[in-house]
Amino acid sequence: MIRGNEYDAEDRLRAILNSSFRPSYFNSFTLDECLEHITIVSSDLITLQKTDLEYNFDTVIHCAGSTNLLNKE
Repeated sequence: MIRGNEYDAEDRLRAILNSSFRPSYFNSFTLDECLEHITIVSSDLITLQKTDLEYNFDTVIHCAGSTNLLNKE
């Protein structure tokens, strides 16, 4: 789940995955390879609806507001 703001959710995720501050283990994968394994749910917890989560998830990653990979290592 990722919120849109001035950029939509997918653009925000692409910026994070392309950032030079991303964890080094991402260097083994292309952006497209990463995105093949990610389902983007564009929402936040306030506006989230049950229908937003009708996916077959294996893993959920919750980073909340404490992780911003664009600002620092």
